[in-house]
Amino acid sequence: MRSVLLICVLICVLLVGIFAFVAYALEKPPGQDDCINETKKGTYEITLPIAIEDDADDAFIAQFSKRMQGVSDLIWKITHGQLYIREIGIRTKTSDGKIIIKKGTKNWEWLSGPNVMSGVAAQCLDPHTDEWFVNATGKAAITTLTHELFHGLFGLWDESSCRCIMLGAQIEGNEMHLICDDKTHNEGGKSCWAQLKERYPKMKHPNPAFDSKSKPPALKTTKGVLKKPPVVKEVKNLPRELSLEIGVQDAADDAFLDQFAKRMTEVSDLVWKITQGQFYIKEIKIRDNCSDGKVIIKKGTKDWDCFVGLSAVPNTAQAGPPAFGRSAMCYDAITSRWYAWSAGKPVSATLTAEILRGWTKLKYENCNCLLKPGQKPGQEIIALCDDKSHQGGGKSCWKQLLERYPQIKYPNPAFKPDSKPPAPRITKEHRKEPDAKAEQALNKKTELETAVAKYFDEIKYNNALDACNERLGLTPNDPWALYTLACVSARRMQQLDALNFVRKALENGFDDYEYMKQDPNLSNLRSTKEFQRLMEKY
Repeated sequence: MRSVLLICVLICVLLVGIFAFVAYALEKPPGQDDCINETKKGTYEITLPIAIEDDADDAFIAQFSKRMQGVSDLIWKITHGQLYIREIGIRTKTSDGKIIIKKGTKNWEWLSGPNVMSGVAAQCLDPHTDEWFVNATGKAAITTLTHELFHGLFGLWDESSCRCIMLGAQIEGNEMHLICDDKTHNEGGKSCWAQLKERYPKMKHPNPAFDSKSKPPALKTTKGVLKKPPVVKEVKNLPRELSLEIGVQDAADDAFLDQFAKRMTEVSDLVWKITQGQFYIKEIKIRDNCSDGKVIIKKGTKDWDCFVGLSAVPNTAQAGPPAFGRSAMCYDAITSRWYAWSAGKPVSATLTAEILRGWTKLKYENCNCLLKPGQKPGQEIIALCDDKSHQGGGKSCWKQLLERYPQIKYPNPAFKPDSKPPAPRITKEHRKEPDAKAEQALNKKTELETAVAKYFDEIKYNNALDACNERLGLTPNDPWALYTLACVSARRMQQLDALNFVRKALENGFDDYEYMKQDPNLSNLRSTKEFQRLMEKY
């Protein structure tokens, strides 16, 4: 009886440990450290608050600043000129900092005492969390300080056998001033370079621009509390002049290509009119026997006003052979890889609305607006709703445009209602035969997107997961599939996986940030620091 009770107790302890670990992992998703800021040049600079538990004079502060310059030089060398320490803020008589010079150790080379290992110059505590800090002596070895900072700043683990600065025990004077890569890493897990590049995808290894004799910018020392550096955001002037590639899945003569190019000129005029002269189509490239492009004229629909089949949505109010269907339909609208299926003779207003959904990320509206679905041909509303005319939930079309394109104006005082945009430049190309493989892949992509929407409605997340992975097999790094995997993972409470897929989706072309902020599938991610960092960055 006692043995059974003991086993039960042990199982309970184990379960508590597992739950604690899971809770810790969910609370602390991996991501860039608050101390690290990306510069406009694509490098990363570090700011570090340093605490000295004793009082200290200017001579000691200058001496330790010089030591930290040595650390910055070493980080620069190890990361091939892509990381360095920009500034340190030193305060005395405090224990609040990322590096803490322990009381009574200003002139020591080694630490001893509680919470540290005897015989080390520095030790990182609480690594792999945002609350990491390094206990150090006033004369800690530069290599040791760098090693411990790599634990906290980048989440690198100790290596037990790699010839690398992260090797746990190194002989003083013979330390290795490099980190392992996939070729030199010789134990389980990921190499140090692989871990760094996952956190900072813009980093290069090797970096062809790196001069091994170069030095980082001189470190700045501030006495007192550091001002947090501003987050450097990449300024994205989103295009308001669109170049459109158009694919016709059938063979087509010049007459058809000219006719469709003329229709696209009408679309450009409509875009110009409803955006008050601030958006238009500047170039059109149209090819037959082709399944690539932003607008794809579906096989067998050259003479149709609308289409049915794989990507059709029934709309009985719209005429054309057959008796129901749509003139156009945008897919992957939430990513930069959006595309619109179209019939050969689409209603210009419908095609305009679908192109705007992909290009500017406008959403369908229930109010009297061009984005209202199911409008009768010839009776479409050629306008976008504003805050006064908008009905229903969400934001008006003009509100969405103004948030996404801060440089535009509404109303635009310079707009002349009778003006026209510049005529689009038109290029035609005839291909000898269709690319059957590309056509099948495109049909399959669309089919899988439709299937995933159905699986979400039916709460069949395993099926949705399989469909997304199948789509990634067709188009690697597909941002729509990566984003959908993030939604699936979040719904299944797999927070770390979900955040990883969100990051990958953003890196590969997901660009409907407003949608991501409101998507209920990601509601359990939005309060995490990692999600907020990704939103700030992108």
